[in-house]
Amino acid sequence: MTIIMVAIATLATSCKVSDGENYIPMDIGKAIAHDAHEQLSYHNFDIRLALMCDRYITTEDEATRAIIYRDFIGLYGYQIVYNSESGDITITSGSQDWVYIVFHTGGTPLSEGGTWTTTTNGHNQIFTATDEGVMVTANIPEDYPIHGKYEFLISNISFDIVKGLSYNMDGFMDLTYYSGDASLYMVTTDTLCFSTEPNNNYTSYYKNGYKGFYDGAMDVTYNDTHTYNVEMSYINSDSIRVKYLSGSCSITNIKIR
Repeated sequence: MTIIMVAIATLATSCKVSDGENYIPMDIGKAIAHDAHEQLSYHNFDIRLALMCDRYITTEDEATRAIIYRDFIGLYGYQIVYNSESGDITITSGSQDWVYIVFHTGGTPLSEGGTWTTTTNGHNQIFTATDEGVMVTANIPEDYPIHGKYEFLISNISFDIVKGLSYNMDGFMDLTYYSGDASLYMVTTDTLCFSTEPNNNYTSYYKNGYKGFYDGAMDVTYNDTHTYNVEMSYINSDSIRVKYLSGSCSITNIKIR
């Protein structure tokens, strides 16, 4: 059962929170925003991993390549193997016994106009370089507990050895939960901004505090037996503003991977 389902089940009985003189079930709005942020962050990991792999194989500076591996790939316990003949980038874990993802580059980096596809993580992703940036599309098969699709244009991509990787995102994500009884749809209404720049005020599970999503907004719709509409805005790297019905509140901008 997801956080959303738990919140709705609880609030269906009696739970309401106060917002001034109005009493509204803000816990539902918070749960939906939290799940939307979690799903966005989870799938964004593969996007930023692809962009970092692009930098890894294109840099001619060995020191820079070593830092990219240490801070953005090896940090998560992954190893990277680049086959220059096939153009495949393989990300493995656990002494290379388990393959997390393979980027099939066709021998052309994204930064040089390439189109990449993926295998092994089950998300059937396509990364296509365009004049505006990199278009990322994915289809998540129905045999996954949460399945569906997403499409994002990644623009203003930049990398600095100190500040890390940064980019903007515009697009949507359409997900269905478990047996198909519930769905989550999110669409950007103001360009999302993401950065791996260190944020010493926050430390994630992997002990790497970074900015993450720090600006932008989305409209989120959750459907089960009812339809719930939530607006969420990234105020900064620490806080997300949530609007639901006539109320609003803030939730922690948790870093997911």
